[in-house]
Amino acid sequence: MNGQRQQRALVHPLVDFWLLGGLSILVLGVIWVLDQFAKVNFNFEIPFWAYSLSFAVNYPHFAYSYQLFYDGFWDRLRDPDTSTASKWRLSIAGLIVPVIMIACFYYAFIAKDRSILSYGVNAMMFFVGWHYVKQGYGVLITASVYKSVFYAEWQKRILWGNAYVLWIYAWLKANAIFAQHQFHGLDYFTFDVPDVWLDIGAALAFGTSVATIFVLAWSKWVEKKEISYTGVFGYSCAIYLWVIGPAIVPIFFYLVPFFHSLQYLPFVFKVKKNQLRSSSQSTIIKITRAGLFIFLGVALGGLLMDLFPKEVDLAFRDQFINIPFTPNFFLISFLLFINIHHFFIDSAYWRRDNKDVQKHLFQS
Repeated sequence: MNGQRQQRALVHPLVDFWLLGGLSILVLGVIWVLDQFAKVNFNFEIPFWAYSLSFAVNYPHFAYSYQLFYDGFWDRLRDPDTSTASKWRLSIAGLIVPVIMIACFYYAFIAKDRSILSYGVNAMMFFVGWHYVKQGYGVLITASVYKSVFYAEWQKRILWGNAYVLWIYAWLKANAIFAQHQFHGLDYFTFDVPDVWLDIGAALAFGTSVATIFVLAWSKWVEKKEISYTGVFGYSCAIYLWVIGPAIVPIFFYLVPFFHSLQYLPFVFKVKKNQLRSSSQSTIIKITRAGLFIFLGVALGGLLMDLFPKEVDLAFRDQFINIPFTPNFFLISFLLFINIHHFFIDSAYWRRDNKDVQKHLFQS
């Protein structure tokens, strides 16, 4: 029985290792070596790679999250077994956040106020780190559960706290000086945070990192528990390589979304596979549903995050070209909406108090 428990995986133990973090360490490590020592110029190649990979992996992962979240959404809200806290999270993520964002984008369009979009970019840059570290923490806990390794509450608090501290520190570091940047042609500005905040953030990041190493060492050598190295690598990639890394090696910025999305897909695979497996429908219908789920993810991702908003922007370009607005209003709005909304719906969906997640991710 113990051997079987050790082989539990989202896809397969070896596949999990590479998708949850191993491939990221390998590829980004090679890129860092080539950039630092071979002086390879990636300025032109990386954006093209990132654009191609977005269609294949990044865009679909957004669509898959929508399909999972809104499938049975109203049933979960009405279910008396759903806790009040969970209902609030579902309502905020599924109803309140999208309504607020749509209202903001509508006002920006009517008033031709590009500052609203700029604030939206700032919000996305802030929440993306939160999203990455939450997923990294979830990878560590899930991979550990699959090896029958359960951390005490004080250990989980340190692991969780380290992830959040690194997120805030990365955001402070990215806003160390007031600077102008562009997002699809839209100007937005970082903040000039006080140096003392950076010093405090660096000290806390170092301290919680040391505490995290202590937790893992204590678990292995004092409590004599196994360590899920797949989970540790996934956790470390999310909070160090992907959140802190781009501030140190800017090239990483272009590929991090790909590896984050790649880390997400095994969870989608596990839940969807077990949902279909538990269904009483025929094999043909299950295969059809799986194919449709995959197709919709790819089609809707590419359509809503690239093809459709670009066409709408072309249709409105004449109205925007002679005013201080942006010719990419719809592209920027769609990207901001889907990204930020995705952060919230994932935070509400991937929880143990979600019966679908409990059943199809942890119990299957």
